[in-house]
Amino acid sequence: MEELYNESLFNEWIEVLFSISEDLNEPDAAKVIWKYAKNQAIGILCSKYPENEYKRRCISIKKDITESEVIDNIYIGFRFEQEVISTINDILLSMMLYSADDNTIKHIWNNYVEFPKHKYYNLIEYILKKLFSGTLIKNYNYNISPSKIDNNTDKQEHIDYNKELNKFIVDPIYGQCYPGIVWVLGALGLVSEEKFTIKDYVNLYHEAKDAVDKVMNAEYPEIEIPNIQADFIHNYPDQKNGNITITTRERQYGCILEMVFLIALFDSMKEKNDIVMSAFQDCREYIEYVIEYNIPYTSNPLWKLIAVRIPPKNRPRLEDVQKEKEQLIDKVEQMEETLRQKDEEIENLKLGMIKEENQFKPWSTEKRINILHTLLNLPYHLEGEERKQFKDLCKFMTKAEDKTLERLLSQNSLQEMKENRNELFEEFPVLNRK
Repeated sequence: MEELYNESLFNEWIEVLFSISEDLNEPDAAKVIWKYAKNQAIGILCSKYPENEYKRRCISIKKDITESEVIDNIYIGFRFEQEVISTINDILLSMMLYSADDNTIKHIWNNYVEFPKHKYYNLIEYILKKLFSGTLIKNYNYNISPSKIDNNTDKQEHIDYNKELNKFIVDPIYGQCYPGIVWVLGALGLVSEEKFTIKDYVNLYHEAKDAVDKVMNAEYPEIEIPNIQADFIHNYPDQKNGNITITTRERQYGCILEMVFLIALFDSMKEKNDIVMSAFQDCREYIEYVIEYNIPYTSNPLWKLIAVRIPPKNRPRLEDVQKEKEQLIDKVEQMEETLRQKDEEIENLKLGMIKEENQFKPWSTEKRINILHTLLNLPYHLEGEERKQFKDLCKFMTKAEDKTLERLLSQNSLQEMKENRNELFEEFPVLNRK
């Protein structure tokens, strides 16, 4: 506990924390709650939209405590559950503001967080006034893990974002999403004063990958998939102006994040049972038919990657019909090629060729005619009806064309065959029997 007294912010919360310790009758509760909040605060300010990341972690904290009713080894119980959750959320917010620069503090304060809803609004406001006046000295960075602090300073470990981005680009799963990410973030940069940097691209990839890893490690992925989709939608919301919904920069960022998550998760999960596939289909169905304005999804090149992976639930889309058409065209082309090969095979068989080891080879028509001529003991000079009959027999036995037969049945060809019969007798000795 004593080491916490060195943190100026902890001392601002000490009365609240000691009061909770008394309520829980746990002397270590103050230390445990504070360290739990510190772990949750790490990395919030590194997010592209820290206010949304803060909201996401508040949801995660509520889920964690509600399900277990335990923090570390301290039992909270149903009676003090909401008080502890509310306190941690407010401590987390103060840590976030305490570690941010002045511009970020003002941005969050003025535009995003509805402070009056917080239980300890007055305390947070008092802390901020002390920060701005310089009466509260910043002596701890809650955004950075102690393991990433170099030489006990607030200097974070150097990250080569160029190298990190290239790792994702060359990855067969995450790399396929890169064109769609560039398409969105690049367009948003053109219409906004705030441009997306290489670091932003890397952070988006990391956030998507963290979500994928969470599902992959979950005992019930079918439960985790819709939960994560809900987090993306609620953490990166539209702006409501009466009955008008305005798609914000944050919402478009959340859309691309959600699509990268779905694509990467689908390809990472090699085996998907029916209930997991149903969870994927529900995600697609929600995007297409429930969300009021789905253009940021369906206009992105990544939507085609989703459409060909996740089939709709009884509602065909143009992309799916087109894909099916392409598959049928490919199948027809394959069948046409098969028919062409069969036609070629028939023609080769008609020519008297044989098929050996899946290849067509010509028979020796001349050799077969010589064998027939030998067996029939015919003269080398054939004329008239005798020549016609022998030609018909040779055509039947060899399937040779008329032009070929005319050449091989000429007087000179027959004479040459008769003169070379010794070779034929050596190959087929049975022909030499007297």
